[in-house]
Amino acid sequence: MQLPEGIQPFFRKTVQGFSLSLVNLGHAGILNWTENHPQPEIKRGFTIEVSLDEPIESIWLVSADRDSLSPEPVEFQALANAVTIEVPSLEIWDVLLFVKKKA
Repeated sequence: MQLPEGIQPFFRKTVQGFSLSLVNLGHAGILNWTENHPQPEIKRGFTIEVSLDEPIESIWLVSADRDSLSPEPVEFQALANAVTIEVPSLEIWDVLLFVKKKA
C-alpha cells in the first residue's frame, strides 16, 4: 500500500469486514507524547490501493477530525483482489470501514 509521506496505516479484520485507520503523523521524526508537536499538514486528494482477500460491498469513512462522526460512503473501484479509494482529505485521523459482500 502506497501512502503519502507521514501517514501511518493500521489495518484489522472485523466481523463484517475490515477497518483501516489512517493517522497523519506529518513530518514528525521521533514522537514523544509528553511534548507538544505542530499540527501536521492536511493531506488532500490522494488515492490508495488496498489488497484484500474477500470481495467488498461498500466502504465508509469516519473521521475524528469532523464535527460529525457519522459514516460517509466512499466511492471505490474493485479490482481482482484489491480496491482503489480516493481519500478526499486527512487532517489527523480517519477510519475506512470495508463491508464484505454477503455470501
